[in-house]
Amino acid sequence: MSEQLNAMATNRTRPDYIPVGHYLDPEFAKLEVERFWPRVWQIAGRAEHLRKTGDFFVYDIADQSIIVTRVADGRIKAYYNACKHRGRQLVSGRGNAAHFRCNYHGWTWGLEGEIRKVLNREDWDGCPKMADADLAMDEVLVDTWAGFVFVNLDPGAESLREFLGPVPDMTGWFRWEDLRHKWHRSFPLKCNWKVAIEAFMESYHVTSTHSQYAKYQDTTGRSRVQGNHGQTGYWGNAPVGIPSPDSNAAPHADQRVAFIEALEALQVQVDNMAERDVAAARRVLTETSPETPMMEVFMKAESYMRDAALAEGIDWPSPPPEVEDAYGAFWNISPNVSLVTGTKTGTVMMRSRPLGTDPNMCLFDVAALHRYPPGGEPAYAPVHLDDWRVDRKEIPLILAQDFAQVELVHAGMKSRKMEFCRMNPQQERQITNMHQLIERYVFD
Repeated sequence: MSEQLNAMATNRTRPDYIPVGHYLDPEFAKLEVERFWPRVWQIAGRAEHLRKTGDFFVYDIADQSIIVTRVADGRIKAYYNACKHRGRQLVSGRGNAAHFRCNYHGWTWGLEGEIRKVLNREDWDGCPKMADADLAMDEVLVDTWAGFVFVNLDPGAESLREFLGPVPDMTGWFRWEDLRHKWHRSFPLKCNWKVAIEAFMESYHVTSTHSQYAKYQDTTGRSRVQGNHGQTGYWGNAPVGIPSPDSNAAPHADQRVAFIEALEALQVQVDNMAERDVAAARRVLTETSPETPMMEVFMKAESYMRDAALAEGIDWPSPPPEVEDAYGAFWNISPNVSLVTGTKTGTVMMRSRPLGTDPNMCLFDVAALHRYPPGGEPAYAPVHLDDWRVDRKEIPLILAQDFAQVELVHAGMKSRKMEFCRMNPQQERQITNMHQLIERYVFD
């Protein structure tokens, strides 16, 4: 390890002063590829995309490619996406297969990873490491939680449950497994993968970056560490409909109207709630008065949204108040996923991944996940954008504002005078926590 990296690890004045080398240094990026990504649990996809035997999708992380598939007895298995002959990748994208066949020389494997065909196998007569066991596809650890499929390239890794820590107990009531994709976009970003996902791990930036929304809510969030992961909440803040005190926005004459406008903005500019929810909530404008306390307005709006969802056959989670309060507003599932919930029928999921070992680029996924009546979800149709700026209309406004910011953040970090990023000790704790997780692997 270089002296520069050793200095990054040991010479910081505070643990929440993150060296810019974590984002820019090619050697640090290389160490992440060698020591971090092969050893950490990470979300590869969703279980509902593996409904039938033979359904598969490919998950790429840095320089590794993984096949995730459903086998005959309903189990999910994962394999390295490489032919045991010359290494050619076997499949790409997603689909359904009765077997995995290398289109270069025709070697073929069954869904259980067993070798089925080696063209002219007799040519290897007497060669070592040519038994069926030697030629089986190399397996990758795979497990599921709440509809998410996780993989880990380290056969000796801790269990997924251990890695998740308190997350299932604190968020399980939301029943993520019942959500389905409304849409899914992926595209490259000109920034480090950590810069990209960090925009969705704090609300410190909302007042400045999303000023059009800050006039509706006190966006001063509080960040809490939860094991390897973290959450942000607005505990103790004024109800939605009252502007952020840092926004210089005047309070709305009728806070009920501001509350509805806030929901409309989130639905259109983020899409982490259904249009049905907003339509149902509008009843507060006719069924309450301007003098009604805002907490009562909020409770009535939620009851209207719940009734509208149930009328369409859509479940509405109803945890105890203290459980819902402990949840907060949004979560990051380390290392590279954030879940930003709106109402109880929707969330937006962000995922960021490195592109090879280049610290200056990443691949970003953003998707809206909503609840639908049984069988009522749209067909899953992920779209890759070569340039998100060209296709900006495909990205909700608030998210597009974030993507513009993160590319400028990464560019600015290259300043010769930039040594550390100074994380807010109250509002950006989970970012610091993520970097500490990475360091445990990289510097181990």
